[in-house]
Amino acid sequence: LVGLSNGAFFAERLARHALLDLLAIALVSGTAREASHRLAPTPLRPCAVLMIAGTADPNVPYAGGRARGLTGWMARRRISSVLSSADGRDAVAAEALGAEWAGVNGANGRPVIDIASAEAADLRVELLSWPAGASPVDLYRVIGGGHGWPGRPQYAPRFLIGPVSRAFDTTGAVLDFVRALTS
Repeated sequence: LVGLSNGAFFAERLARHALLDLLAIALVSGTAREASHRLAPTPLRPCAVLMIAGTADPNVPYAGGRARGLTGWMARRRISSVLSSADGRDAVAAEALGAEWAGVNGANGRPVIDIASAEAADLRVELLSWPAGASPVDLYRVIGGGHGWPGRPQYAPRFLIGPVSRAFDTTGAVLDFVRALTS
């Protein structure tokens, strides 16, 4: 199951609460909501996890917390008009979520960090891989990256969403991750 932004939060929730029997989830520019995390502090069953997250994403902060900037303000305003309570809408930190899934999948220790993409004219991308467990957990950390699908055009101004990597191929990374699981 692959999700972008709110779709990523939804995919993680389905996997965390074992609402679907999933082989893997891929979370792009999204992690988990604190409310979902509180309901199930530990995912109910192992699942392979691929995450792609920008360290300068104003909508889904890499270190977790509340959305920032103009788009964050707009999202909070929209949520408050629809929901009775916006409590629990904060994002879980990307690396903390990766470590949590790695533990559920039987991996121990800190992630191994490799360079995934370091083109001079683009954003640097690092791959954090937790030691082998029952199912892999990989996090592509886009240094200085914003909110988007890396490898696709900058869909909104940088001042709203931050920069989107043009060189990193998110679609290829997701397909490679799934191929490795099914071969």
